[in-house]
Amino acid sequence: MVLNRRDFFVLASSVWCLASTRAIELFADEDTDEGTNRDDEEAIIETIDLSELSEPPPAIAELIESAKVRFILGPQEKATTQKRLRTRALGKGRKTAGLTEYRVSYRFRSYNRWNETIDGRSDKEVTVTAKLFDLGIDHSHTVWLLQRPSAETFWTDRVVLHELDHVRISSDPMLEKRFVEKVQSKLVFTTSIGVDERYSSQKANRIVKQHIADTFEEIAELIEIRYQELDRLTDHGLNELPPNSSLDSVLR
Repeated sequence: MVLNRRDFFVLASSVWCLASTRAIELFADEDTDEGTNRDDEEAIIETIDLSELSEPPPAIAELIESAKVRFILGPQEKATTQKRLRTRALGKGRKTAGLTEYRVSYRFRSYNRWNETIDGRSDKEVTVTAKLFDLGIDHSHTVWLLQRPSAETFWTDRVVLHELDHVRISSDPMLEKRFVEKVQSKLVFTTSIGVDERYSSQKANRIVKQHIADTFEEIAELIEIRYQELDRLTDHGLNELPPNSSLDSVLR
């Protein structure tokens, strides 16, 4: 028999984001670093001015804008934010010719309410119900290149195209759709507290945030898997995708 039920409401006013940074290397033959000064520790990272290049195809132009892509040149060790990703090598004289570093984060605002139910036992049952607003994913990409392709052939360069395939994976709109759908599929949470314990808005916010963070981590892991699959199929961009295979198959 229900003896007591109390309802509470809280509006979470802050936007909660979790950034996930990954990077992937494209390896090329040893002679790809010809003409570069790899010992120049004072070199400055240079952002390639896209206005100085030939006009990109419409699909690439749209991708660059929507995925917030920038291209940079400079020492590889200064171009990435994760040290463990600067030292990976394929062996047999193959060096990194390009690298895509992506940042993916989620955002949301929530209006949470909860009720406490006492049924005569030693614990109270708390049911938290969340209503979410502005739920989504944001991303940006930095593509590092060992060598600068010519302005006329930039958008047909093999390294550039391979790195843009990586960008397509991590900016795939279906990832946000999957994230939103899975988060929205569970917006009611149940927990127990001591009969003399008081529940709080902080606890309600925490349980909602944890659900969203766990779901987002699944998306981050999926991106990593798809990055690896693209590199497996193409040997890190050295080969074309195999016959009867396409980037769409990687994105499924």
